[in-house]
Amino acid sequence: MGPEDFVTVVLAEFAPGELRLVNCGHPAPLRVGAGLDLLEPGESAPPLGLGPRPSQYRHRLDDGDRILFYTDGLTEARDRDGTPFRLLDEAAHTLRDPLPEQALDALHARLTAHIGRLPADDLTLVLCRPELAGAPLPVTDGMLRSS
Repeated sequence: MGPEDFVTVVLAEFAPGELRLVNCGHPAPLRVGAGLDLLEPGESAPPLGLGPRPSQYRHRLDDGDRILFYTDGLTEARDRDGTPFRLLDEAAHTLRDPLPEQALDALHARLTAHIGRLPADDLTLVLCRPELAGAPLPVTDGMLRSS
């Protein structure tokens, strides 16, 4: 890494009815439930090692909520005119699909249609569906996407 490079990270811990986060300069996760909420930290923290120790913050989770974690390849994507990708609008149309793989495929397709090509920046999308305590966790292929 060079002197101008840095690393961002978001750490998540799922507990019954709650999500605990530590965010060091990374795009805020998106909660998809009854509404759409960016899970912003109470206090903004810079990338790893560039500031004081970050704080943990908590968000309530309701049954059926999903959490989208993503890299800045999603939020910094622009079309040929420089118009940014509208994550909240597009997520409202795509991430409610009951199958996580199809939801992520639909979001990626809308991103590609918006910018008119495959993303130039790296892009990682992770869609989590926390289960209630004690419920069995289904295992499905294709729930992680990276390009």
